Amino acid sequence: MYTLSLKYLVWFIHLQEDFVALGLTQGKVTFQAKVNGKLLTVKTDNEYNDNKWHFVTVNKDAVK
Repeated sequence: MYTLSLKYLVWFIHLQEDFVALGLTQGKVTFQAKVNGKLLTVKTDNEYNDNKWHFVTVNKDAVK
């Protein structure tokens, strides 16, 4: 991810009522997922709108 913007959408996948999105919100890397009506939002503490390259990895572990 490489941007100077405070708000930036990297990718978005929408299937019926569910979605997964990754981007920047107020300069912070933000991951959102809505599955079966439940919304999960994860944001970094630091801002990354600094004109540098940053690598982001999203991993879903199995939930039992």
